[in-house]
Amino acid sequence: MPSIFRTPADRAAYLGAYDEMLRRWPRPTLRSFDTGLGSTNVIEVGDPGLPPLVLLPPVAVSATAWFPIVGMLCRHHRVLAVDVVGDAGRSTLIRMPRSGADYADWLAECFDALGLTRPAVAGHSYGAWLTLQLAINRPAAVGPIILLAPASGLYPFHWYARLFLRLAETLPFRPSARRVLEAQVHRGYELDETFVALMDAVSAHVRTHVLFPTSLSDDELTSIRAPALILIGEDERLYSPTAALDRARLLIPNVDARLVPQASHLLPMERPGFVDAAIEAFLEDAGTALDAA
Repeated sequence: MPSIFRTPADRAAYLGAYDEMLRRWPRPTLRSFDTGLGSTNVIEVGDPGLPPLVLLPPVAVSATAWFPIVGMLCRHHRVLAVDVVGDAGRSTLIRMPRSGADYADWLAECFDALGLTRPAVAGHSYGAWLTLQLAINRPAAVGPIILLAPASGLYPFHWYARLFLRLAETLPFRPSARRVLEAQVHRGYELDETFVALMDAVSAHVRTHVLFPTSLSDDELTSIRAPALILIGEDERLYSPTAALDRARLLIPNVDARLVPQASHLLPMERPGFVDAAIEAFLEDAGTALDAA
């Protein structure tokens, strides 16, 4: 498989921005291990004795993008943020996945390597699509799931969003990271400059090798048995937030699906306190329900 970096200079420039973003994390530890899809990097923070929470990031971002909320989450969890193979980050790809089921198998391998049994998993955007694939294809491997602004899985992208996302890396002149990010946040939100620099580095130096997120069938969504929390911003621009939530409520058996005020697609950045409180309350309720079962 080709690397996400075309040259050693690309790799050095991107990883410099990655490491700068990582400095925003509270005492992170990096772990790496081999899987069937490639070497996988995980950023770990928090007390190892706390319940684990796995974090899966948006596409072309890396696990470092969880910086606004990870300091909150690690008060109650051992947090393990995964760099997706073939995507921006420190993981490397040796075999291209053929389907969402391949990603689910890869995540189950990651859990085994980390010594995790049915951990809670939170995914943002593309990471939420991966979380859905895990819950559908490897249900015995995962505990409660949290989907933040899920990409496409619940409802298709608007045609113009789908076209841009498919062509973004082939465009001869890409829009600046600031312009792309400003189109994904609620009005008045001020972007973090270190994150903008990271996204500029991705645009200039990284070429991702990931599957495009597709919508899931009614049967696939109905098959999900994990307790699920879904949060979508009221100002979501990539698809209809109300249609996505309505479909989730109709089809996913054990779901808490909510519209988040004053937020668009970058929920963990725009509303970190809201998202943290919602996750903690949901996981507490899910744990109580599982204990009683």
